[in-house]
Formats: sequence, structure tokens, C-alpha cells
Amino acid sequence: MQILKFSAGTVERIGSVMKVTYLKDKTVNVDDMKELTASREQLFCEEKYCTLIDLTKDFLSLSPEAKEYAAKNETILRLRIAEVLLVKNFGQKLGVHTYVKIFRSKDNVRVMTNELEAIIWLNEQYQNYSKRAAV
Repeated sequence: MQILKFSAGTVERIGSVMKVTYLKDKTVNVDDMKELTASREQLFCEEKYCTLIDLTKDFLSLSPEAKEYAAKNETILRLRIAEVLLVKNFGQKLGVHTYVKIFRSKDNVRVMTNELEAIIWLNEQYQNYSKRAAV
């Protein structure tokens, strides 16, 4: 398991899953997101992957530009199979779920509160994709 640091947190490869943990106590901006992309390229190159985004920190905030970059970057869209936004409680889940329904409804995204369940779901999504790609 390899862990890389970037300006807004850490990136960790767990098999086919890229876990991003944001640790920044101010707004995550588009430059942070570009640095995250460079870390992803280092860990996965051009391999398909799933993403686990840890949003459990109370102070976490992403700028509108950072959200748009993550949702619309062509390379990310081409390589990312599925994504889980990990939140800490039901209230946070409602807010993030609303964002997903409005802005990410076409993506394979789930909002969850349990990290183990999230990793299991992401691995299932990766395996399902791999089976379809092999046919």
C-alpha cells in the first residue's frame, strides 16, 4: 500500500481503489485538485480505478471550481469506474447526496458512512467493469 501526500491531504492506493483523505483546514481549490490528479497518475498511470473520497472532516470545503474539475475532467471521467463519497453522519449524507443527485447524477457515485462497506462496493464495481470489458 502506497500513500502519497498532496497539498490538501493524502492519496492511498488500496488495490483498484484510490482513497483520498482531505486534511486541509481551508477550502480545497482547483490547484489542490490538479495536484491530486498528479498523484493519481503516479499511482495508477492510465489504469481504470475506483475512488473513495473521505469527506468526514468537519472543516472540509471544496471551491466550486474544484468540484467542477473533479466532476468534469475528461481523464478522470474516462478512467474512474465508480466513486464513494464517505461522510460521517446522516446529516452530512443528506447534503452530499443532494449534490450528487443534482451535479453527478450520470456518474456511478454513492454516498456512504461506512468505509469497509464502501471499499466492498467499489471492489464489486471494479470487478463488474472488468467482466464487462473482458467480453
